[in-house]
Amino acid sequence: MFRLRLLISAAAQSLLSGRDHVGTNSREAAQLAAQTGKGLEIEFDSAVLTSWKHRKALYHYLEDGVAFGCMRDAVVAYYQDVQALYELYHEGGRSGRKVYDDIYSFLKWTYNGT
Repeated sequence: MFRLRLLISAAAQSLLSGRDHVGTNSREAAQLAAQTGKGLEIEFDSAVLTSWKHRKALYHYLEDGVAFGCMRDAVVAYYQDVQALYELYHEGGRSGRKVYDDIYSFLKWTYNGT
């Protein structure tokens, strides 16, 4: 069981590592969480404000979490830098506020996708 949790975390963490295959690991992590009844880690930092790649990675987490039932049926943990949600809400303009609202709706189980 410990190895499985590390696998899920490792798959999620690679989305912020600068690789070009954004979305592959979030899908695998969501599938694994759904198949085994384990949790899913969603991670993001304030780079979602300025980087299309980071924003796309975050949305892959959300989309795959919905597609594989993790939004409602799994423990969802978040890794974020200290200010990320604050900056999305207060300093992100319209696009940052949309990301904030989408994360909020995911937490409330009402997220329908982008």
